[in-house]
Amino acid sequence: MTEIARPEKTEVMTHLEINDLNRNESIIQRGIRSFIEVGQALQDIRHRRLWRGDFSSFEEYLREQWGMGAPYATRLIKGSEIAQRLPNIQNEAQAREISKVPYVDQERVLERAIDYASKE
Repeated sequence: MTEIARPEKTEVMTHLEINDLNRNESIIQRGIRSFIEVGQALQDIRHRRLWRGDFSSFEEYLREQWGMGAPYATRLIKGSEIAQRLPNIQNEAQAREISKVPYVDQERVLERAIDYASKE
């Protein structure tokens, strides 16, 4: 395993480091958005039955095309719906947990969780 050189502990960043930070943050942002986009795409395919050209069911489509089970697809769809409404949701697992909270309380609970996490 190749070891990555670590910079000295200095607060001043070079232009290369700033560019690397921006590039890495862009990758992270795309990753955060991707579960939302995947959920939206799956929802559209399911709702409009876009799978019907080559498959006999949505479940078969998921299994054969993506190696994905219906429960996981459903979690992605529901998670994307929640994340569209609550933009501080970072991934499907967070959306899954917040979905257990009554709809009217979800935003408040998420804000409290973020406040709590930021204090640690």
